Amino acid sequence: MAKVPGSGGAGRAQSLRRAGRNEEAVTAYRRYLKVTPDDADAWRGLALSYIPLQRLEDAAYCFWQALKYRPASLRLMMQLGDILVQTGDMERAATVFEHMIKEHPRDARGFLSLSAVQRELGKVDTAGVTLRSGVAKSPITVLSSLRAPEARILRLRGVQNAYYSVATEASHWLRLRGGNFSSSALWDQDRFTTINFLIADENILKFAPMPSHQIVVNSIADADLEGRSLRAAATYLASDPAIPVINDPVQVLNSTRDNNYQRLKDTPGVRFPKTLRLNWQPETPFDAGEILHREGMALPIILRRTGTHTAVSTIKADTISEVEKYFAAASAGQYYAIEYVLHPFRSDYFRKMRVFFIDGQIYPVVHHVDTVWNVHGFNRTTVMAATPWMQELEQAYLDDPAAFVGADAYAALKSLHSIAKLDFFGVDFNVLNDGRILIFEMNPAMRHSFEHAQNFPYLMPHAQRITDAFQAMVTSRALPMKAEKPKTASSGDDSIRISIKRAAR
Repeated sequence: MAKVPGSGGAGRAQSLRRAGRNEEAVTAYRRYLKVTPDDADAWRGLALSYIPLQRLEDAAYCFWQALKYRPASLRLMMQLGDILVQTGDMERAATVFEHMIKEHPRDARGFLSLSAVQRELGKVDTAGVTLRSGVAKSPITVLSSLRAPEARILRLRGVQNAYYSVATEASHWLRLRGGNFSSSALWDQDRFTTINFLIADENILKFAPMPSHQIVVNSIADADLEGRSLRAAATYLASDPAIPVINDPVQVLNSTRDNNYQRLKDTPGVRFPKTLRLNWQPETPFDAGEILHREGMALPIILRRTGTHTAVSTIKADTISEVEKYFAAASAGQYYAIEYVLHPFRSDYFRKMRVFFIDGQIYPVVHHVDTVWNVHGFNRTTVMAATPWMQELEQAYLDDPAAFVGADAYAALKSLHSIAKLDFFGVDFNVLNDGRILIFEMNPAMRHSFEHAQNFPYLMPHAQRITDAFQAMVTSRALPMKAEKPKTASSGDDSIRISIKRAAR
């Protein structure tokens, strides 16, 4: 490629960018492009130089310019669409992804991205059609290891009711919501090749051949949302019993709240609130008082729609009129009515402890103290961040959960593994005054991340131990594999990493 006298040419600009000297790279690229404006690679390099400088609109312009000279480039379309999403320009992002699926109809990432952007624009029904169309064309995406992988993982995910959305994290903006647990922090995507298969309408039962893999990770986690996907996964896996599977779909199907109540209500050392499944149809007469009386449930009760998490759709109803008002505003579907067990902590507070079970072992996650009964992580940066004693309690719990909760409570916790029969799942609980554990939730539909550790650094080593344990489980169970030549990563992940991050390396 010709060089501009005195500028060092495009090669010099690229070297500057790869060395992290982005300001200098911008200057070098711009000088070069004044003389050679039709060089798509240089326009792309300039765009990549702008991104670390947070000049995203300039980066978008450069990707547009690159596409003028290379209009069929899948990589450029993907990077431009990603940048437009980051800038909040959803309309133009949708246009780019629409062009992308037209030019590359076998690439799933375009469909997933377009469906998320359409949902962000309020076109929910259209987003669903786009997603299902993409899955029908290509249910597989592959995220390849950048070096020889330790294992090739087939990850099963259900999208019967789950959907892709635009997340707030700039480098992980495309995220699958509902029904599946996230793997982005459970294993290093550069150590493993991950083959993602999206299950919808039993498509996995008709798909062949499946790419080579050494282990299956079933990340479908919510039987209420993705029961159909789980049943399809179970049928598929039954045809190859030799392949190791993390989280047998049959056992995940057993992890609904009402079934957990039936399994755990008589377990020594455990208090599991009574849980009913209600099928609400607005046109059907509904006598809340009669139902609660018949089932022996006293007020207050917790109401929530099945398949919802993080307090979505959840209320505590103290009166029959509140129950009736809740359902009067609710759409048809299935709901849980859950016995409310009062569990104050130090009189004025409430708390929730969480553990993950990984390969049969217990790993503490958080000890969250809050001022509201429905304890969630939203208030950590306010309530806990301003209260040293809460942080000290959490550190004590993380350092030695068995001593912290007591021998009897810890023994009750350990017994849950043989009941759940899952390789990876979480338990949210408290310890009552009588020493029993009060279980709020027990299922694999819990997200592991390092987000809280950014504000509470003492969480970091414990979060890392969870990641290490999951990776160790994968590598220890995976079948032997032949050496695989490292490949350039392709798109696809539950929180799909922007391709620009990889391309910039």
